[in-house]
Amino acid sequence: MEVQGFLKEQEQKIEALYKKLQFSYWNAAISGKEQAYKEYELASLEFKKFFNDKNNFQKVKEFLKTSKEELQKRQLKLLYDSYLSCQGELPILAELTKKATEVEKHSIPTGQK
Repeated sequence: MEVQGFLKEQEQKIEALYKKLQFSYWNAAISGKEQAYKEYELASLEFKKFFNDKNNFQKVKEFLKTSKEELQKRQLKLLYDSYLSCQGELPILAELTKKATEVEKHSIPTGQK
């Protein structure tokens, strides 16, 4: 696969996941409801699982080495950083995500108790 096709595919997938993640965060922060925070946690984990893909991470590293265009290099560097931050064992990522959601839940005043 060529780099431009790969970037376009990544962009489309990330956009959908990111919108879902942000919408679920918005709902959780506004409502303060337990179910909304659970949906946010699941969306966050789904986002991290996407970037946990070892094969795509390897492609990003290879494309980054060979890319000559500045815009592609910038896009690949952003992808590289996102993939790098989500490497590791999925159970550990899931536990970190759960704990981060708990912190979010208790740090946003909603007026509901």
